[in-house]
Amino acid sequence: MGASVSIRNQTPYTWHYNLVGDGGGSGSGTLHGRGSSVKENLNSRGIHCYLKLRYDNHSWNSFSYEFNSHKQDGSQTFTIIETSGRSLIQLLCDTESNSPTCPNYGKQEEDRIRQQQEEMERRRQEEQRRQQQEERRRQEQLEREMAIQQEIERESELSGKKVSKGREKLREKLRLKGQQRHHQRTQVLHQMIEDDAAAIRRDEVSDIK
Repeated sequence: MGASVSIRNQTPYTWHYNLVGDGGGSGSGTLHGRGSSVKENLNSRGIHCYLKLRYDNHSWNSFSYEFNSHKQDGSQTFTIIETSGRSLIQLLCDTESNSPTCPNYGKQEEDRIRQQQEEMERRRQEEQRRQQQEERRRQEQLEREMAIQQEIERESELSGKKVSKGREKLREKLRLKGQQRHHQRTQVLHQMIEDDAAAIRRDEVSDIK
């Protein structure tokens, strides 16, 4: 009389199984993802039967479970589950009390990938902050340079205005001096003319006498 063995995968990971019966018969295959199940038949029942489970791409067995296929009328059901904290994988058998565990390699891989992604995101944010800070520094430097340039231009403009105003004052001063000299020359000429006229009149009076 043979035995029936059902294997259910309630984890999100892939498991490869190998079933060996004490009295002959074997079966092997793959259980993909959550909810996958398979049913294998052994040619005869035996006290020392083995279910071996290998995780995804591992080269070693995570479980090697010995069971008695005589129990429960030769019908056994194995269930692969994650523990509540998801840190372990547990293998349950409805005819045996032993419930071995192994590390949750899938969860470890997920954690590793998540940590890598978080590290990449952290570095990306740091680089983004560094670039933003650098851009702020460049902008501040540019603003300082523009302020200095504007101050130079303003001072240059004021200086130009002062020079222009000074030149205008100088021209006005020279103009006034020129006017004064012209006025003085004019007065001198007028005085000379008047003096000459007075002398002529005196001469004429003398001649008449």
